[in-house]
Amino acid sequence: MRSKSVHFMIGAALSAAFLAACGNSASDARKAAAESRGLQAKLPEELSGLPSITSRECNFEMVDAQWFHGSESISIASNLGHTFQGWIIRKDAGEVPEKLWVRLTAADALSLYGSAVERVERPDVAAVYGEAFANAGFKLSSQAGALTPGGYRLAVVALSKGHALVCDPGMRINVN
Repeated sequence: MRSKSVHFMIGAALSAAFLAACGNSASDARKAAAESRGLQAKLPEELSGLPSITSRECNFEMVDAQWFHGSESISIASNLGHTFQGWIIRKDAGEVPEKLWVRLTAADALSLYGSAVERVERPDVAAVYGEAFANAGFKLSSQAGALTPGGYRLAVVALSKGHALVCDPGMRINVN
């Protein structure tokens, strides 16, 4: 048994060394596909260098007209454009962040950012948190092929009163 585990460890070490020397081509391909279709593969410049704060006051409710149900992930096709919808607030500051991005983090830790430019009225959020949060909804549409197959974790990253506000409600998608 010992020799099998030693061979496995040596094989794993050689594989890791080979991948490190060659670069991560899957990650590079994912980055190139996303950037050629309007997503960014780096933290938006507006947030660079800002102190970061975390929040749980957000939600992703739907991707491509499919509703999230609890912690279940949603499966979507890679050859289509995608629409992400949800809401975010910063209750302690009494504001809806003005500028925000949807962050999609792949299993290989590559994070992609898409600017959520369409705001959506959310009377349901206002009913719970107050009228100041009526415009808390957002919608991001991405071009076909922007996401390569694989799993992604969703988060909202926002510019909020000189801070990078990060809200990760734990939602996941699988791109097929």
